[in-house]
Amino acid sequence: MRRVLNLLLWAGGLGTRLRPLTFEDLGNRVVACYPKGVLPLAGLPLLCRVLESVLDGVAAAGWSVGRLLVSTTPEAQHRVVAAVAQSRSFEATEVDFIVGPYTAPGDRFLRALSRTYPTLSCHDDTLVTAESVATMVRAFSLTHQTVIAVSPEPSDGSVPFAIKQNIYTIDLTDTGDSHVFHAPLRIYAPGILNLAADVVGDVEQEQAEEFREFKLSRYLLKHALASPVLIRGLLNVNSPNDYLRALRFLVGDGYYVAPNADCHPASSLVTVAIEEGCRIGNISAENAILFPEAVVGDGCVLQRCIIGHGTHILPTTYIQGSEEAPVVIGNFKTIRRNTKC
Repeated sequence: MRRVLNLLLWAGGLGTRLRPLTFEDLGNRVVACYPKGVLPLAGLPLLCRVLESVLDGVAAAGWSVGRLLVSTTPEAQHRVVAAVAQSRSFEATEVDFIVGPYTAPGDRFLRALSRTYPTLSCHDDTLVTAESVATMVRAFSLTHQTVIAVSPEPSDGSVPFAIKQNIYTIDLTDTGDSHVFHAPLRIYAPGILNLAADVVGDVEQEQAEEFREFKLSRYLLKHALASPVLIRGLLNVNSPNDYLRALRFLVGDGYYVAPNADCHPASSLVTVAIEEGCRIGNISAENAILFPEAVVGDGCVLQRCIIGHGTHILPTTYIQGSEEAPVVIGNFKTIRRNTKC
């Protein structure tokens, strides 16, 4: 008999670390921001990449997802709903959207925890391999105790995907000798609901959901109510650099061109994503993401850059970012010819 868990996806952020790509100009000096998970990544929103890896991992471990719960905000709801609808999970799984203010995620978190089934919690901007998810689910199967992913701190660059930013360090031994990075992937046992309310209830309303989950996770680990599971297949997309690394993870040295994009056949493309509606001349591009409806003229050279929605790059423009700082051009801009960025 196939075992069932619920899946909780957090998708209510403001996309601050990938601005200006997450800006939407509504006119009259009003600007809206939306979560990183709705941004495109080789033909699908980032959150769809997350969902599909999680679904594959759950299935590989012999479980299935009963309900998908997506936590978001009123401002981001329409974009998040549209993004989730592009995932195969939208047709195969019962989907519920939990909508509330960004400043009050705690109630949404507690409402999402099930009294009957375990709840797998993940974030819309954290790419995870199906193998890592399967490892988590199998670990839960053995103990039926809450399991929390941890990832070792990379010291020599040998770990290809590791959590680096906005993640709290936990000392599991209280000796200072065993530090791990706390990863945003957890499976909560059904009986954790009442305890969760007690432990996270005193966190200030303005704290983000990551802190609430961290506080609960730390409590569970230190009181032996949860087990840490070491995994390595994680990438938290928290910066333009991470965004380009995520693209390399998907396409390697190849490229993705959307079916309805128009790209000159002589273009040289290495680790490039050209999203829907783009019109691309004869260019040379490496480590670049072109958002939908971008236009790039002949003779352009693009290296380590992200070009926003609807932006026009006029011919013979040279755009080169560095390993440390890729060039990010916002939405609906015009970059003139014979200039360098």
